Amino acid sequence: MNEAFTDEGWWKNPPSDPYRIVELKETSELIQECFEGLTEQQMTAFVMKEVEEENSEVVCHVLGINVSHLRVLLFRAKEKLRKCLEGKVNVEQV
Repeated sequence: MNEAFTDEGWWKNPPSDPYRIVELKETSELIQECFEGLTEQQMTAFVMKEVEEENSEVVCHVLGINVSHLRVLLFRAKEKLRKCLEGKVNVEQV
């Protein structure tokens, strides 16, 4: 029997759902479009802190800001991303 199947005829590793792949690609594109609406500082702060899980001190040092300013940048970045994504999802559902 083919190496892709078990002796019982089941997939050893089922193929990915093509609809799921398209959905993930579309979601990724929406997120990328929304990221383009952030300022450079907001994007850097968000990526370093939320994606790369960098320590606040390191992010502040790289950006040359204090912790209070970092919190403001992250709040504004998250708000912009949320509003942008909500707007795009609501438009596509109409």
